[in-house]
Amino acid sequence: MPWSGDDAIQRALIEHKRQILREEFGVKAWDSFAPLPPEVENEYLDQVIEFERQYKTGGVTTVRHFIGNPPIRRIDQIRPGELRNELRWLTEMLNSNNIEVHFSRPVPDLELYRFVTEELLDYPIDNVRITGMTHAFVFEEFHPETGSDAGL
Repeated sequence: MPWSGDDAIQRALIEHKRQILREEFGVKAWDSFAPLPPEVENEYLDQVIEFERQYKTGGVTTVRHFIGNPPIRRIDQIRPGELRNELRWLTEMLNSNNIEVHFSRPVPDLELYRFVTEELLDYPIDNVRITGMTHAFVFEEFHPETGSDAGL
């Protein structure tokens, strides 16, 4: 079945974007993907191109700089009754910059705050901001469980 005029334009745009990815960024074709509707594939390729451009030029930064280097209180500066609010503010700061921390087990607030402020904020990440993209971290990758019940 021949393509309509709009389909032909969409397919030409898709091929042009794939060519940009191959030539500018060395991305290999992904012919193994199931066919997508042209408008979906065009939007996807736009996002991939934007990611590659930012990745190529953005370099590496730390989580702290990525979120704007906000003033962070040390644990010893926080009274026990303030920890929950401080942690809520810190979590909102991370989330508003598309950074998430995931846990597979409960972590006490004090340990969570210590982890974020003393480890995660200085962790290097790619300086890439794409709408809808999240930098995700898993606490257990930094602190694996040990003992006989680990991994159960």
